[in-house]
Amino acid sequence: MTNLFQRATQRFRYLGSAVLIALLGSTLVLTATPVASASLPTAVGIAATPDGRGYWAAYADGNVRAIGSAPNYGSVPVALAQPIVGIASTPGGGGYWLVGADGGIFSFGNAQFYGSTGAIRLNNPVVGIAATPTGRGYWTVASDGGVFSFGDAPFVGSTGNIRLNQAVVGIAGMPNGRGYWLAASDGGIFSFGDARFLGSTGNIRINQAVVGITATHSGNGYWLAAADGGIFSFGDAAFFGAAALGSPATAITNPGNLDGYWLVSRGGTVWGSPVTPPGVPVGPTGNVGSANPASLQQLNPPGGVLAIHDDVATLSNVLVHGGIDFYGRSLTLRNVYVEGGYGWWGFVTSQRADATIDIADSTISSRGGFLPDRNAGDGIFPLSGGRIVAQRILIQGTVDGMKMGSNSVLENSVIQNLSAFSDTHNDGIQVMGGSNLTIRNNRIATNLPGSFDPSHHNAALFFQPLGGGSISNVDIENNFLMGGGYTVRFEGNTTGVRAVNNVFGPGGWAPAVSQPSVRIDQWENNQRGDVNGVPNGQGVGRP
Repeated sequence: MTNLFQRATQRFRYLGSAVLIALLGSTLVLTATPVASASLPTAVGIAATPDGRGYWAAYADGNVRAIGSAPNYGSVPVALAQPIVGIASTPGGGGYWLVGADGGIFSFGNAQFYGSTGAIRLNNPVVGIAATPTGRGYWTVASDGGVFSFGDAPFVGSTGNIRLNQAVVGIAGMPNGRGYWLAASDGGIFSFGDARFLGSTGNIRINQAVVGITATHSGNGYWLAAADGGIFSFGDAAFFGAAALGSPATAITNPGNLDGYWLVSRGGTVWGSPVTPPGVPVGPTGNVGSANPASLQQLNPPGGVLAIHDDVATLSNVLVHGGIDFYGRSLTLRNVYVEGGYGWWGFVTSQRADATIDIADSTISSRGGFLPDRNAGDGIFPLSGGRIVAQRILIQGTVDGMKMGSNSVLENSVIQNLSAFSDTHNDGIQVMGGSNLTIRNNRIATNLPGSFDPSHHNAALFFQPLGGGSISNVDIENNFLMGGGYTVRFEGNTTGVRAVNNVFGPGGWAPAVSQPSVRIDQWENNQRGDVNGVPNGQGVGRP
């Protein structure tokens, strides 16, 4: 590699389409790959069952999806004059209301019709609905903050005659039924009746618009959700983390009698914290891995290894027949397919202790019939303990998925179908030292149930500090974990572990094991589940 590689990287990084930047000998190769778009159904609202073990997701076309303990009471059976924009359930979970942009109300189950604005010409479209605690009334709100009350829902004020900086996007009712909050897209809050103003983001620059609001059970707090999954908590509303969704968030709700929040995305993905929504697999959302290998530029490096000696390098939109061995400080991989098994023992390696491998939307796989090196055939292997930042990657057919060092992150990714042979002791992720590790929203399956072999399969996650070292500050959240004798193993001087909202698949001896020297600071809402990562409600105790 020469400086031409770096100059080309900087020059073309701004392009909107995917651009290949690779150097073959002294020839710079550039290829543009258009990004295909997909049409998805639009989810616009979510309502939880009282027991927190189910929910209804409402779609703009009037369809309702019932999940978990939520009964299916039906969808809109006729063509709509205006799209559905929200849903609210009755307190006992025996029914729900859908509201359209014109204020039309559709009631299902034991939800009664108490009136609508469907036959009235509105100044602005309706954007949300909230039910009273009795289930005998509801409020709807328009984008200008106009509030319409029906049944036993009292009218206690609106912003319909006030000039707003940004449009109103949602409404949340007080638990006592004597007030409500309106939320605007900039996070501005307007409180009426018994609802108290507890803070807002109206004077803060936020990355993406607020899309919804939900209140705590006490009525002394509320959460705002932004389109990028960001959460803003006020009053006694606890912050449980931002949502990881495959498309923009559209609505938020409180999960029944539980403390927390669930968000639904435009594509219908539901994310929840601190409790995983029932029937929703934990782990990555959306696509992982590279594009179809046939669409990528083919690279056949001599000796089966692409050695990169530049201090800073970027590689994108290529299929490498062989491994990548990096000798610099910062390597960025985008839409890269690494196919190991062409004369070199590794897949992606770095040599320096201060190296960072930043990889996203890429696949690391073993060529058919190839057995990786038993001791070094990791998908990503920082040989001197460097850093990995990985998003939406697929690793399969390797011996271990990856070895993580300090300040490493793996999110929204899949590690699966590892190569097991000759006492390999496969681990999805192996940590031998370091601090500040994040493993979030992944599917890590060392082996499938029924194929467990203790001489081959060790763990999905294995923490074993070597040489008198230590591991600290480990965040394991919202993952599906399966495989090995003990799915998660903690050993030695490992401290500051936080493991929440994970689902452990079937098989092996036990979900987790820990030595007495290990300190686990938080272990909450970890459950058993099936091979698809769907939780079954059976808790996994602290090891």
